[in-house]
Amino acid sequence: MNIFNGNVNVNGSISYVPQQPWMQNETVKNNIIFGNNYDETMYNNCIKACALETDLNLLPAGDKTEIGEKVF
Repeated sequence: MNIFNGNVNVNGSISYVPQQPWMQNETVKNNIIFGNNYDETMYNNCIKACALETDLNLLPAGDKTEIGEKVF
């Protein structure tokens, strides 16, 4: 994106947090709830917000599919 002109108004502070994607060697569901107690509403909102419904339907075990590195 190229910025040609404009203004930014901030009421507070700004920080920059670079992100590095990573996942646990766990199920899709456990990667989403990340050790927290399961809250069905929050979980379903997350699935919907990330547009994962179609992807989960394609996985062999849905959200119970294990992801991450396989060690043999």
